[in-house]
Amino acid sequence: MLGAGYDTPRIACTLDGPPVEILGRLRSDRVKRRPTPSREEFHLADPKGGRPPEHGGDFVFGDPATWGTEQAVTVTDTRLHGKATAQAWGWLHPRLTRRAAWHGRGGVLPIIEGTVVRLVVEKPPSGGVNKPAWLWWPRTDATTADVDRCLQSFLRRFDIEHTFRLFKQTVGWTKPGFAARKRPTGGPGS
Repeated sequence: MLGAGYDTPRIACTLDGPPVEILGRLRSDRVKRRPTPSREEFHLADPKGGRPPEHGGDFVFGDPATWGTEQAVTVTDTRLHGKATAQAWGWLHPRLTRRAAWHGRGGVLPIIEGTVVRLVVEKPPSGGVNKPAWLWWPRTDATTADVDRCLQSFLRRFDIEHTFRLFKQTVGWTKPGFAARKRPTGGPGS
């Protein structure tokens, strides 16, 4: 499980091969692309012809009108968060550009398809604003069981992170290390 600061599709592309499954959180202002329409679908939609697009329509996280029908939906009752609903849409990919991680890569940039999962809980843990969490999973054939596993993994990650944070505070690992920054006095070169 990766946080929103990681480039989850890039990591999934790099780790293509090892038996590793990645689940990453995405920012809520993202846009993914649908699969490229076939030539027949494109020419039926646009009879004037022309070059087919490189990407399909947009899937805008903040605009439910662009979502379409879910591939899988699961609803789970949780002890701490109440009812948790996870919706999944498969065969979505980011539109990559030649900057950041893809800067300097020659040739055609890959299309990295995966499943986007939207997670909404009834009662947020902090009691604050109930905003959905968006997750990206690099497989496209998500079933209800897969979406439920993504939901449970995300909820467990949150619990584990806060447990480690508590332990670090208890041991004092969050305090600045002043002793490590002291310069030695005396000796050669002083």
